[in-house]
Amino acid sequence: MGKVSAVLAGSVLTLFMFFWYQAYIQTESESPSSGNGLGSEAEQELQINMPQAGSGEGAQNGHVGKGAGNSDSHYAEIWEKASGIRGETEAVPLDSVDITEGGVKPERTDNANRTRQGLNVTEGVSTRTVGNANSLESEPTPGDRNIIFIETGCVLGGYQGPDYLGLSLYKRQACTIESAAKMNPEYNVYILYSCPINGKLEDSSAHVRQIFKYPNVRLWRLDTTRYFSKTPLEKWDFGAAMASSSWPKEHSSDVLRLLTLWKYGGTYLDLDVVILKSLDPLGSNYVGLESPDTVASCVLCFDVEGVGRAVADKCLDQIRTDFRGNIWAYNGPELITRVLLGMCDTLHASELSTQRCKGFQILSNKEFFPIPYQSWELFFEESGSEETMEKIKGSFGVHVWNKLSKLTKVLVGSRQPYSLMAATACPRVYSVCGRDF
Repeated sequence: MGKVSAVLAGSVLTLFMFFWYQAYIQTESESPSSGNGLGSEAEQELQINMPQAGSGEGAQNGHVGKGAGNSDSHYAEIWEKASGIRGETEAVPLDSVDITEGGVKPERTDNANRTRQGLNVTEGVSTRTVGNANSLESEPTPGDRNIIFIETGCVLGGYQGPDYLGLSLYKRQACTIESAAKMNPEYNVYILYSCPINGKLEDSSAHVRQIFKYPNVRLWRLDTTRYFSKTPLEKWDFGAAMASSSWPKEHSSDVLRLLTLWKYGGTYLDLDVVILKSLDPLGSNYVGLESPDTVASCVLCFDVEGVGRAVADKCLDQIRTDFRGNIWAYNGPELITRVLLGMCDTLHASELSTQRCKGFQILSNKEFFPIPYQSWELFFEESGSEETMEKIKGSFGVHVWNKLSKLTKVLVGSRQPYSLMAATACPRVYSVCGRDF
């Protein structure tokens, strides 16, 4: 009898532990802090994509050097430092921070917010039911006022994993998209996504669902098997080029952003460019200097005709005839810099000007790069926060140098400059992030 009791007790304990574990897994998968781009997966990506010392390549989407002649030792030190940083700071209680003009309270993310048809988003911006991604699928129209983001996680066959539901975006990526949509309501904001949407769009993380409360946000599936058709790269072997590349993820993004602007025109933004105000005053056809020597490729605006099309044509011609997979930045910022130096008849990026470039605008670093890559940590430091916010005052947006900064924590409600920017630029995403943004 004692043995039977022991067996029964053991069975009950086993069942209890099983159900507890299932509940724990469910809680973790629905936690607002999941998908924040921090942790082992991000660390592995950082190590995999870090330029090798002595290879002569700069850090793309961080700092770009002049190519194979530069030493990588300085950039390698920066990457090593970035990979070890876990920014720790004391949080200010969220209810003490007025994060929008009206003050945004963290939303409930339980089933009470859902309808049988999908996610019924009624607060503030629009009433919109998001259930099936097909309801939001819309190919960009060439020549329209487009702001385009490209998510390339699965372009090269990547896989999210079976437990990921909805659309895959990190919190800071969702913030960037919201900032563009919020500050530019008259623009069409497109997310070109490569990873499949598992289940319904309403199954996405809470921070992803927030961006679809904006009526100007659209989705378009990035299918590379068809994307190159009827373009100057139609006969160029994208797959072979990426297979030979030392940094295929970055180089595929370089190619796709230029091809996308050739196809549709508009403004391309990296998913780590937080928009702070309307882009309207900038007009069209522009790039920005990220340093005196380099034109950035994380903010690009090309029309589909005129001088914008001319720049896009020359960029794709460079890809087709001179793609180099063994140089980190050769097909990105360095490519844009080479094309404009040639078109504008000068040898130095510091001499580029709108007049010299036949009306194609060359913006200063103030518009999008008020904080250079060397000072990226300023976005995360509470000490000196006021000085940092003063530096970005007047900028249209800021590049937060994700390749260097993505492992550094941002605490919701803190006085970190990144936190302060997010509270204003992407209040809906920020309000559902939990403790970490």
